[in-house]
Amino acid sequence: MVVYNGIRCIEGILFIKPRIKFANNEEEYKKLLENQAYIDAMKARKFGINCNDALEDDAASREITREDILELIEYLISGKYKALVVEDIYDITTDLEDLQNFIDTVQSSGIVILDLRAMTLRFNDYDEEC
Repeated sequence: MVVYNGIRCIEGILFIKPRIKFANNEEEYKKLLENQAYIDAMKARKFGINCNDALEDDAASREITREDILELIEYLISGKYKALVVEDIYDITTDLEDLQNFIDTVQSSGIVILDLRAMTLRFNDYDEEC
């Protein structure tokens, strides 16, 4: 069990969409990616989420494939993780319907999503008519 500032942390996984544009070689790229993961993990810890693992989306496009989304969901529902930490929720997808479905699927498994750009937990807030 990891405790940070008196808070018992839950186990989370980082989903990293590298924003590294310039790296001279593979070694430099890996070092920059490790730094990015370290910074993200420290931010997550302030929310009570301990991230020792990370998944990297190394695709060149902004969108990840459905296969990658399914793989990410499989990682999450394995039971090891209670939180998904992303730098930006739109790193998952910019298609709003796909994003809502992803959030619903993840949260129905009891997993929270921390968006570091907004510094908040993400939920689908559906308007309910009275």
